Amino acid sequence: MEVRIEPLEKRHAADTWQYRNDPEIWKFTSCDTPLPATLQTEEQCYIFRGQDARNRMFAIMADNVAVGVVSLKQIGFGTAAIGYYILRKDMWGKGICKRAVIQAMEIGFDVLGLDLLYIWVNSDNLPSFRVARSLGFYSVGLSFTNTNVHRFEMTKTVWNSKKNELK
Repeated sequence: MEVRIEPLEKRHAADTWQYRNDPEIWKFTSCDTPLPATLQTEEQCYIFRGQDARNRMFAIMADNVAVGVVSLKQIGFGTAAIGYYILRKDMWGKGICKRAVIQAMEIGFDVLGLDLLYIWVNSDNLPSFRVARSLGFYSVGLSFTNTNVHRFEMTKTVWNSKKNELK
């Protein structure tokens, strides 16, 4: 299966909006668009998000179909948070997120020149934990506001030493 990311655009909403209304997807994270989703609200959200320079959102494409979103959020002062989710449950557990996050890391470190990327992971979200750990992110502690959420980080130095083995 070919997995790639591309800037999130209005056209991706046709592939994603109907999956967003499944509450199981949001069990461990918050939804970044209005619920219940409609094609129109999804399109409007993607247009709005595409105009925010501090947040870069990408459609996760699996065999040319948008199945999820990966993002670089709160970009500033050499850092950004990575967020990711797969909306189609039939695509869970196939390694798609890991491959998409690697591509987002390449953009963050090699294109934008960031020094640090971090991921917030709910303790109960074992698949997300596996993604962060398998990519070499290291746990630096818990959220001050939600003690069930871990923060994982990776520096550009670590990325430069690992990126060839991750590709």
